[in-house]
Amino acid sequence: MSSTVVYLIVFVVSVVTVVCDHLSDSVLEQLMAINSYTKCRVDADCAKISDHTFCFGNDADKDGYCRCKENYDMVSRNKTFFACLGPAGLGEKCEKNMQCQIVLTENSECANSVCRCKNGAHLYKDGRCYVSVLLGDFCRGSANCWLASNQFGNCVYGKCTCKFDNEVPGTDRMSCVHGKKIGEQCESDNQCSLTENTQCKTVCRCSPGFVMSRDQTRCLKAATRFNDVCLENDQCSASLQGSICLSNNCTCDIGFHSLDLKCVKTASFGGPCSNSEECVRDSSHLEVIHCNNGECQCKPGAVNETLGCTNRSNFIVQNSFVVILLGLVLKFL
Repeated sequence: MSSTVVYLIVFVVSVVTVVCDHLSDSVLEQLMAINSYTKCRVDADCAKISDHTFCFGNDADKDGYCRCKENYDMVSRNKTFFACLGPAGLGEKCEKNMQCQIVLTENSECANSVCRCKNGAHLYKDGRCYVSVLLGDFCRGSANCWLASNQFGNCVYGKCTCKFDNEVPGTDRMSCVHGKKIGEQCESDNQCSLTENTQCKTVCRCSPGFVMSRDQTRCLKAATRFNDVCLENDQCSASLQGSICLSNNCTCDIGFHSLDLKCVKTASFGGPCSNSEECVRDSSHLEVIHCNNGECQCKPGAVNETLGCTNRSNFIVQNSFVVILLGLVLKFL
């Protein structure tokens, strides 16, 4: 072996020795997370150093190493001695987070040498810490739904709700208040949330764009145009004057037709009428048709054609074009 190789080996060994001599306590703790450096033949050898230990890996031919029992966490006191820290409950003394988390779950910590639930977590009645969730937010179980005064809600389909059907979330979403039905006196919108699409205006009523159902238990969406889907007539007539709900669509009754956003009685050209709107199917036709002396007629200046009325100027232009076109055809015959 050359002298160069020998020097290299000596250098590497020296570096390793220096590094080991300067390992921090936290690194030592990680290295000792499972086994200690202390060799043993029997469990009693380990018990001399710390309680809650046993000798692991020992057999007839070789020594074992001291290890902490299940649910006990090993912590180094120095490079030779160690201690096994046991589980600790809420308010009990601790040195490491692991002691608390064995009992209280990962939502706990060791703060100022005492176990507590982390910020944003709370203690449930089973003696463990859970993440606190506001009413209406996602939850994994009812233990998440912590309310004021150390009360709890229910986790229903992954959402925190109040425990009783007649309760609704308070404005802080950490308490439940008695819900109000449509027509009952209220102080805030959230009291009315027992029914969807409601608001508080001294009493609970349907929000703009919604109408109260016949049984006064729901707020149904109001139609904004003909043929919108509906369940009851009021959904249609709220915005579409005179309309009805027929086959789950907003429409006009027999003998009426839609004009803009209302239903008007249908009158035929030349037939009896009460107003000009009865005579037309489109509001733009009111320029040439009106109800005159109780009869649908063309307005003065409009021309009566087979299919109705048209403006005279349009009629003249259209007919002049026909005459010119006819003249051109005859010229080439």
